[in-house]
Amino acid sequence: MTIPAVKIITPLPPIDPKNTMITSFPPIKQSYVESPNKMELAKSSSQKEDPWEPAYNECKHIFGTFILPSMLHLSAYFIGFYLYRIREHEGLYVLMEKVFLQSTKQKRLHVTLWCFVILGIVWLLLDMGVFVLYIFVFGPETVTGFRQSKLGLVVTAFLMGCGQLVLDLVNVVIILNYAAQCQLVIHYIRGITRRIEEKSTHLQSIMKDILDVKNTLERMNSLLSYMVSLCIFTLLESAVIGMIYIFMNEGQQSVEVTLYRASNVFICFLGLFFPVMQAARVTSLTSQFKQISLDVRVFGHQTSSQLELDSFLGFVQSADLKAKLFLAPVRGSFLSGLTLVLVFTLLCLMHTGQIASRTKLF
Repeated sequence: MTIPAVKIITPLPPIDPKNTMITSFPPIKQSYVESPNKMELAKSSSQKEDPWEPAYNECKHIFGTFILPSMLHLSAYFIGFYLYRIREHEGLYVLMEKVFLQSTKQKRLHVTLWCFVILGIVWLLLDMGVFVLYIFVFGPETVTGFRQSKLGLVVTAFLMGCGQLVLDLVNVVIILNYAAQCQLVIHYIRGITRRIEEKSTHLQSIMKDILDVKNTLERMNSLLSYMVSLCIFTLLESAVIGMIYIFMNEGQQSVEVTLYRASNVFICFLGLFFPVMQAARVTSLTSQFKQISLDVRVFGHQTSSQLELDSFLGFVQSADLKAKLFLAPVRGSFLSGLTLVLVFTLLCLMHTGQIASRTKLF
């Protein structure tokens, strides 16, 4: 025997004709809980609206740190493009031919120039390694600005690496070109000096060779010197900024950040030291001509007359044989004095607590 289902009918509450709202039920509040689909749509729309958070929001001194070095480096590139692609520069090939023909140590010169190329490649690899360290130390998201988009992060990091590679290649080409020409001039001067000491060549031929050296240095001290000076300035600025951050943020940065900044300072100083050293060597050797001209005037040279000896002395003394950077002659004595002053100034600042005051190492 089955029991029939009983349907219970609940009477509706009375409705006020003046108010259409049911008085027995409270008003339904609006829910703020959204469905997962709506949350994903809102998240994706926010990513589309603001997918990139620029890294310069976390940086300071943008003009001096990024804009100015980039502008100077671009100027150096344009000068080099004009010098090697538009303007005639056959003087380099003529110099190479003369040096190799008069040199008695051609193999040594060849090995020296190849060592310059190898050193340039090593410097390039080291600087690219410092750039990779920079990305991993500060984080790819912070460096590229793409914190949400994986594709944007990878593409931006790849483009930044390509840009850094091009920048380093331009620096290497300009510096190696200048250093190689300085080395050729050094070998040329040594050959002239040897012939004067051996008295194996007439003074007229020696004066022509000295005139070639003078013309070569004038060519080097023009556009090529401007390019190298701009590259040295950018490297020096990067090194100085790195040292300032090391001393100012002492004890406030991690070991990885300190390692990156110290490595960057070291690489920059290596890059700028090489052309400056070569220019100082050229100036030092050319200054020996004045002493040689005095020796020739006193002791004579082959069968040259007194008039020829006086002419040789006046020619050598009046010749401007100096390698210049930043429109100023580069002298080893000046560089040594400047280095001494900078070292003692740095030591005084450290011991007086102006810099590196939180460590016992300095």
